[in-house]
Amino acid sequence: MTLLPAQEAIVRPERVLRGVAENIAKGGIGMFCDRPIAPGMVVRCEIAISNEAAYIPTLMKVQWTDSQNENNNYRMGLQFLL
Repeated sequence: MTLLPAQEAIVRPERVLRGVAENIAKGGIGMFCDRPIAPGMVVRCEIAISNEAAYIPTLMKVQWTDSQNENNNYRMGLQFLL
């Protein structure tokens, strides 16, 4: 996932984070990440399908972030924008 601050959305960002989906629904994704992302942030995601070499690109908006759990990960809810 790539962070896209509103003022820098045109420039290719250099911050790349990896996350693991907890669940996927029609409206968004619940996921775990090793760093928090602020609610309201728009992120460019590439969703990997297990055992496939292809990725599905999409834009998402962070709706909420929970504090770290026992695995030192943050739990987040992201809403599909595309």
